[in-house]
Amino acid sequence: MVARNDLPAERNRTGMTERGVVPVTMMSSPGTGRTTLLERTITDLAARRPVAGVEGDQETRLDADRIGRTGCAAAQVNTGAGCHLTRR
Repeated sequence: MVARNDLPAERNRTGMTERGVVPVTMMSSPGTGRTTLLERTITDLAARRPVAGVEGDQETRLDADRIGRTGCAAAQVNTGAGCHLTRR
C-alpha cells in the first residue's frame, strides 16, 4: 500500500530540492515534547530563513495553533482515525 506513494513522494522531494526547501519530518508518541521542540526550532531558525509547518493530527488543530503562535505559517492536516495519510 505504501509503494503507491513512492511516485508522489519523489515528485515532492524533487520540487522541494529545486526550490531550496529543506523538509524535516518529525514523528513521536503523544506527550513526548515534539511540539515544544518544534516551537523552539522554529523560533531559532526563523531569524535565518523562512520557516513553515504542516501539522498532522487525527482530529484537532491544537499543535498547528501552537506552531502558528511562533509567527510561522502553519497548515493543519487532519488524518481522521489513522495516524498517516494515504492516497486514494
